[in-house]
Amino acid sequence: AAAGMAYLHSLSPPIIHRDLKSQNLLITHDWSVKVADFGLAREYQRQTATMSRVGSVQWAAPEVLLGGDYSHKCDIWSFGVVAWELATAAVPFHGLAPLRIASAVALEGMRLPVPTAAPRTFLRLMARCWAEEPVRRPEFDKVVEELSDIHDLAAAAAAAEQLLPPRRTVGGGGRGEGAIVTAATNEGADVDGKSSADATHLTLAQLSSGTGSGAPDILATTFSQPSSSQ
Repeated sequence: AAAGMAYLHSLSPPIIHRDLKSQNLLITHDWSVKVADFGLAREYQRQTATMSRVGSVQWAAPEVLLGGDYSHKCDIWSFGVVAWELATAAVPFHGLAPLRIASAVALEGMRLPVPTAAPRTFLRLMARCWAEEPVRRPEFDKVVEELSDIHDLAAAAAAAEQLLPPRRTVGGGGRGEGAIVTAATNEGADVDGKSSADATHLTLAQLSSGTGSGAPDILATTFSQPSSSQ
C-alpha cells in the first residue's frame, strides 16, 4: 500500500487519494495489496488546495476535517490510521459519532491510543504520520524504506530464535518469579569445535513473563552471519 501511494505521489502533478483507508486496500491471491476506490482522488496542481468533500472521518487528517488547505500529506495521516488498524485489529474511534471524531481530532488534538503489541519502530513511524503540521509527516518513499527495515529486523530476530539452544531458567523461574535467560557465543569461545570467528554470532537476552509458563519477551537481539574466510 505504501509503495502504491509513493508512486501516486511521485507523479507530476501528484495524485492525492483523499480517502485512503483499510476498506480501499484490496489483497490479491498472492498477498499483493492494491490501492482502490479513487472516487475522491484528484491531481494536486497548486501549492495549496481546499477539500470540497471529506472522505471517511476516522481516517481524515485535521486539515481535511477543517475544510482548509491540504496537500498530499493528508494521505500520510490516513496511512497512519491504517497502520494502527494493523497493529490492533480494531476499528478506529469505535463507538464515537462522526461529528465527535471530527471535532476531537481537528480541534482538540485527539489521537488514537498507542498500541503496545507492536515494534517500537513501527509505533514511532505511525505517530509521525499523525504530526499536526503536515510538513512534519514523512513522505511515502521514506515510509516504504522504514517498513522494509522493520521487516528485515523481524526476520533476523526470527532466524536468531531458531538458532538458540533449549531455554534454561536462571535463579528460580517458579510462578511469579522473573528470570533472565541468555544464550550467546562469546568472542574467542569454541562452538562445535570452531572458533567464534568462524561461527555465527548470536546474543539473545530474554526476560521471563513471570508466570512460569509461556514464551518470554525479547529485550535485545543481535545477530550476524559469519564472514567468509575464502
